Amino acid sequence: MRETCDKEKCKLKCTEHITGDDRFKIHKSYWNSDFNTDQKRQFIAASVEEFPIKRRRERTGTRTDKRQTTLHYSFIVRGTKQRVCQKYFLNTLDISQTTIRNILRKRQDGGMVESDKREKHVPANKLSDEMRIAIRNHIQRFPCLESHYSRNRSKKKYLGGELNISRMYSLFKDECLQKDIREAEIPKQWVYTDIFNTEFNLSFKAPATDICDLCDEFIIKLKGS
Repeated sequence: MRETCDKEKCKLKCTEHITGDDRFKIHKSYWNSDFNTDQKRQFIAASVEEFPIKRRRERTGTRTDKRQTTLHYSFIVRGTKQRVCQKYFLNTLDISQTTIRNILRKRQDGGMVESDKREKHVPANKLSDEMRIAIRNHIQRFPCLESHYSRNRSKKKYLGGELNISRMYSLFKDECLQKDIREAEIPKQWVYTDIFNTEFNLSFKAPATDICDLCDEFIIKLKGS
């Protein structure tokens, strides 16, 4: 589950209407192992509504908006339908906007989505949402340190200098194999690296000005592991 929307900037004030516990329950329910692919798609189809965009007066020389509809997202919380922003919806379910578009494209007049009649396997060149989450969770389990003396200038966090992408990926791969995941289904290192670089603000070695007793203690423990 990714971060929520910005509490100060969000017009719908999602975090004020839905508690962290309720948000976690929604995420957990969606990713429940008993919730199959078709059920996930029906859940999204029922949670996303399309509304026609009101026509805007065209002005000479201006580009017209090609979109015909706008999307409203919502969750049922304690029996009440609560509208949320796009970021809050996607990050709570840990899915992409592409997933939403594909489901809405297959939604029928009655609001139901056609069952997925394809073979139940994931192409080698496609990363499943489950595996993407597994990579995120693996990266997040590594202890990291804030920049002690420059934290006001940077939000970057630091992993131990003894680590590197290759070592982290090797540990991830070993973990997958221990869970009886076939090697052919394990993402390549470049996929792991891409998620590390694009979704996290991490570095492997803190600047010299940031070394303190806490950092020294962490490095000693890491070397001994």
